[in-house]
Amino acid sequence: MSSLGLAGIAILGPHFLALWLGKPWIAQSSIVLLILVPADYLALFATPGSALLLGRGRLRNLTLLIVVEAIANLGLSIALVYPLGIYGVALGTAIPLVIFQGIVFPFLLRKEIGLPIRDYLRMNTRAIVVGLVFLGAVGGAAWIPTPTYGRFFLLCGGCVAVYAAIVVALVPSARQAILKRLRRGDA
Repeated sequence: MSSLGLAGIAILGPHFLALWLGKPWIAQSSIVLLILVPADYLALFATPGSALLLGRGRLRNLTLLIVVEAIANLGLSIALVYPLGIYGVALGTAIPLVIFQGIVFPFLLRKEIGLPIRDYLRMNTRAIVVGLVFLGAVGGAAWIPTPTYGRFFLLCGGCVAVYAAIVVALVPSARQAILKRLRRGDA
């Protein structure tokens, strides 16, 4: 679902911003959004592992990672705001997210619970593939005019339908669950 949400934000977010904020803020807000989405996507993969560490009471190193990431975020955002403005703040947020959640976090999981890094990457590969296929399949929707909320929500519905088809095609367990429900309905 994170693939649907974040790819949808990358593609349809500027349309929503145009409807919501109006013309003067669209370009700047869209660029900030597009800077943050890939880092947020990568950071979402750490969420289940973080919950696992919390549930096991392995808080010390996780807390340290989060605090150091926050300090890096603040420091880098302050350093980049003057030369790059709001884009510097977005980069100051995105870069630490990628480093700490995308690179350091798998090593933390290996240290805390013994999960090999290749297994962590393998667990997330299908979601990344689904996200990339979805992004490729509906990326052109970024250029479809959406002057009204009605048209925007129709476009969103179409993107959700495409996402569902991709998941059914690429995720065997999702396909099996749907077939099982369909068979149960026939009985």
